[in-house]
Amino acid sequence: MNKKAVALSMACIMTFSGCYERGYYDLVDAEKAGQFAIDYMNSKYSQDFELISSKKDAEQNIVVDIKDVWIDVYFSLKGDDSGKEYHATVVLDENDKSKYKIKYEDYMDTVMFSVIKEKMDIRLDGFFHNEHITDLFINSFDDEFKVPDEKNTLWEIMES
Repeated sequence: MNKKAVALSMACIMTFSGCYERGYYDLVDAEKAGQFAIDYMNSKYSQDFELISSKKDAEQNIVVDIKDVWIDVYFSLKGDDSGKEYHATVVLDENDKSKYKIKYEDYMDTVMFSVIKEKMDIRLDGFFHNEHITDLFINSFDDEFKVPDEKNTLWEIMES
């Protein structure tokens, strides 16, 4: 028998025999996850955010099994005409698949960047004499990171 025919037959059998696994893909609702992200951000930062878009995405293997599902949510501050967009990744809660949780959000980076940059520039200026060196050190913050008080020292901020 021809090798190509065997390979095609095997692919068809695998596709139509139940090897296709959707995982939690059907449980994820991009619209609900988008609203969850907006509510979360509004509550955490006491700001008024608005949803731009939310899109369901998934990682798949070669047999089209869905291994991981997430929603990319894009939002902005309500009334902000600068065009600045923020991003959050929303996933199903491991313990309760009827709920969502934030895996990543980048608004904290925006909030903390100037605070940390200013404090690091002061400390590092004596070593590097370059006001842009801290751009390399400040990357992203965990979603559990609490916004520090302006009176916090650099050590307290970096420790948290």
